[in-house]
Amino acid sequence: MRLKITIGAVLSGLMAASCGGGGGLAGEAEEWAEKQCACTTFDCTLDATQWFNKISITQEEDLAALGADDRARYDVAHDRSSACQDALR
Repeated sequence: MRLKITIGAVLSGLMAASCGGGGGLAGEAEEWAEKQCACTTFDCTLDATQWFNKISITQEEDLAALGADDRARYDVAHDRSSACQDALR
């Protein structure tokens, strides 16, 4: 059983590394920002806010692994998301 867990962890790490250190996270952030900015009510924005909060709290390592370009894309999407939510307060 331990061997399966160890192999799974190693394979997960290799898959993340092969994807550019989590570059997909920047794309996901852009998609969530798009969804949030399409909202017309404040309540609609809450799912995207929860997603960004979850990433900040539970996936700090993935954020740290982003390359400079992807981190910049993530940060722009996060800022855009926050601005769109603030506009509906």
